[in-house]
Amino acid sequence: MGESAILILAAGSSSRLGQSKQLLQYQGQSLLQRTASIACAISQHVVVVLGSNFDNHAKEIANLSAYVVNNQDWQKGMGCSLKVGVKEILSRWPTTKAITVLVCDQPRLTEQHLKLLIECAANNAQAIACSSYGSALGVPALFKKEMFTFLQQTGDNEGAKKLIQQHLEQVVSIPFDGGEIDIDTPEDLNKLDTGY
Repeated sequence: MGESAILILAAGSSSRLGQSKQLLQYQGQSLLQRTASIACAISQHVVVVLGSNFDNHAKEIANLSAYVVNNQDWQKGMGCSLKVGVKEILSRWPTTKAITVLVCDQPRLTEQHLKLLIECAANNAQAIACSSYGSALGVPALFKKEMFTFLQQTGDNEGAKKLIQQHLEQVVSIPFDGGEIDIDTPEDLNKLDTGY
């Protein structure tokens, strides 16, 4: 499939949670460090888009090989960070053929799932390979080169999930056990602490 890059969107302020979800500890690591470590184990081309609380979040992954981008317009929404990240990837690695989009608040993410997602994309003609959990399709999601223009035109308040819904005929998916578990509220955090 050619060169593949990974984009981690982690610029938000976790306003509903009331504290930085990026720094929440899970299995001895912060969620941000854990996600970035998994990505770096899969690809040498990893970009992390940060914004809110930039300095503290950047320190958290300073020991990793990921490239960090500071999206100063992070408050515009996830779509803004998505566009900033895609631009950075294509600037650094112009021959990129696929971009896998991750968020940092899916604690059940594994290297195995990302490898299966990339393998699924390589073995299928569809332009998008995404994760399925519950009745939803979402991230982690891999977008092949023919989708890059659409990624760069994403609305500031939209994200990868909207793009998936708009191009269902181009989508292949694999199950992500626990993919529906993310951390948006203190209740979510409590459930995580008690092991779900």
